[in-house]
Amino acid sequence: MKKITLFVALVVAPFILSAQAFNFDAAGADFTTWSSLTDNADGTASWSTGTSAATTANVTHTNNFVQIVLKNESSNAYLRVSNLKSGGSGRVYENLDITTNDTEYKTYVLNMSGNDGWDGTENDIKLHIKADAGTNASFTGVEKILINSVTFTSATVEKNSYLFDANTEGWSAVNASGSYSSGKLIVTPTADKFAKITLGGYHIDAGSNSYMHIVLTNNSTDDDEIRVILASSNVSFDVDVSAASKTYDIDLSGAGDWTGNVSNISLGFRDKDNAAGVGKSSGTGTFEIEAITFDNNMTLATDNYNISTDLNYTVYPNPVNELLSIRSKKEISKIEIFNFLGQQIISTDEKTTVDVSKLTPGSYLVKIYNEEQIITKKFIKN
Repeated sequence: MKKITLFVALVVAPFILSAQAFNFDAAGADFTTWSSLTDNADGTASWSTGTSAATTANVTHTNNFVQIVLKNESSNAYLRVSNLKSGGSGRVYENLDITTNDTEYKTYVLNMSGNDGWDGTENDIKLHIKADAGTNASFTGVEKILINSVTFTSATVEKNSYLFDANTEGWSAVNASGSYSSGKLIVTPTADKFAKITLGGYHIDAGSNSYMHIVLTNNSTDDDEIRVILASSNVSFDVDVSAASKTYDIDLSGAGDWTGNVSNISLGFRDKDNAAGVGKSSGTGTFEIEAITFDNNMTLATDNYNISTDLNYTVYPNPVNELLSIRSKKEISKIEIFNFLGQQIISTDEKTTVDVSKLTPGSYLVKIYNEEQIITKKFIKN
C-alpha cells in the first residue's frame, strides 16, 4: 500500500480542485511528463540517477507552492525546484536543505511565487538534487530517493511544530538574515530596521493551538522584545537580553486574528528603547531559535524546562545515529528522552549511553537527572 504520511491528511477538499498533483499511482500515468523517475509497483517513483527530473506538464502560476512528499534514502542533502526565466534564457531556483538516510516520508514545501518567469502556464519545471549547495549529487550502491507525490497548489500545509531539523522550515527573514545551522534557525537583525521572520507555505490551526512556545538564545545586548505579528493584530512579549537558551510561552487566544488556519504570521525582533524608532532592532546580536511550537498547553509540554547550556554535561554525538552518550561531572540517576509534544519515549537507569537507533529522525529533548537538579538538552536523531 502506498504510504502518505502528511499531505493527504492536511490538504482539505476546498483546495483539491485548484491543485495539480502527480501521485504516481498508476503505472506510467505520471511518467509521460517526468524524466529521470522510475515507476514503482507500490505507487511511488524512484530517483537514483542524474541530478534533475523535469516535467513538461502545464502548471498554472497561481499554484505557487510545490509540496514534495519524499523519503531520502541517500546522502544527498540539497533539494531544488526551478522554472524557466522570462524570455526563455536561464533558470530560477528555490533551494532547501533536506534530511538524509530517512526511514519515513517527509513533506517539503517551496514557494515559487516570487520567481522571474513564474507567470501564466508553467511547462518547464525541474526537480534537482545535490549533495550540498556546492557539490553535485551522487547515488552509491542502493541509494535512492522515493517520491510519493509532487503537488502544485495554492494551499498551505498545516504544520504546528518547527524544530529546524534540516532547514528553516518555511521561515524567511525580512530586514534581517536568516539561516539554518545545527538544528537552529539563526536570525541576524539589521540595525535600526523592523526586523522579522515570516512563515511561508505552512499554516497553524488556531482553533486547537492557543499557545506558542519558542525556545531561543538571545545574543543581542539590546533587543528585549519579540512581537507576534498577525494580519491586523499583534502580541508582544519580553525576552531576556544576552541570555542563554530559554523557553517563552505566549498565549495567542486573545488576538483578534488568531482564528481558523493562520498563515499570515511573523515574529519581530525589537528594541523597545531604540532611539531610531521604538520597536526597531538594535542590530546588536543574533537570535538562535531551536524550536517554535503551537499547542493548547500553557507551558511547553516538557514541563517548560529550559534547554540547558550547563557545561557539567555533554551530550554527543549530535546529531546521533545509534548511541547517545552523556558525559557528566556529577553522578546521573536517570535519563529520559521526550519528543517536542512532551511524550516520554525512553526512560533508563543507564548512566552514560542511551540506544536511540529506533527513534524516528527528528529533534528530541534528553533530561538528565541527578540528586540536585534536572538538566535538559536538545539533540537531533539522524
